[in-house]
Amino acid sequence: NESYKHRHHAATRDVDSTETHFRVTVVSEKFSGQSRIQRQRLIYSLLKAEMAMEGGIHALTLVTKTPEEYEVVPVASKSDES
Repeated sequence: NESYKHRHHAATRDVDSTETHFRVTVVSEKFSGQSRIQRQRLIYSLLKAEMAMEGGIHALTLVTKTPEEYEVVPVASKSDES
């Protein structure tokens, strides 16, 4: 949850929710052979209702990896993603 970094933005000033901006890492076999855009579209399609809700998710920073891609990321970087 990175919402605290964005409280000053005009789009969130009148929103009561404190959970509007997120950084998410998703690791899935389904991403194999997909471009970064295809992966992100898949995640956004799953969160469509939450994104449309008043006070719901306003912004996502997505890291999308296959299990093989995730394994090559140095351990120090993985702790930064959570």
